[in-house]
Formats: sequence, C-alpha cells, structure tokens
Amino acid sequence: MIEQQRASGLSKKAFCRHRSINLGTFYGWTKRMAAASPSFAKVEMMLPAAAPIEVELPNGVQILVRTSGDVDQTARLIRQVIAPERS
Repeated sequence: MIEQQRASGLSKKAFCRHRSINLGTFYGWTKRMAAASPSFAKVEMMLPAAAPIEVELPNGVQILVRTSGDVDQTARLIRQVIAPERS
C-alpha cells in the first residue's frame, strides 16, 4: 500500500482519502515499515592473494601456476600446456 501511494504521485492525505484509509493508521504503517526495512553499509574486504594452482597431467608431469586471480587466463595457459596448438 505504501509503494502504491508513492507511485500514485498523490500526497499521503489525498491517497488515504481516495482509498478510505485512516491517515493516522497509514502513517503508523509507514513508520513501522521504515523501521523494518533493511539498511546497507559499505563493506570493504581484503581478499587473500590467489593460491597457486597445481595440475598433474596423466603422464605424471606436475605444473604449478602462480596466478593473479585471472581464472580465464590461467585456464587458457593450462589448456595450452595440456594440448598445445599445432602450427
């Protein structure tokens, strides 16, 4: 109902009069809903450096990749090592 009033462009008083709603009751619910609404706070997190990725190929070769966190770039590198393109 509160959102409908906001979207209507009418004042609270006009909206309530048009809908036959007690203005005091409407204000009471507006206050309750405002108190119940979630609030947000900006949070900054320090993420740890990306852990190295270890890959062991079927032939026993092990690869250790230290990455900056770019998963796509790391995946391309590993695919290239596993199945290099032939010229």
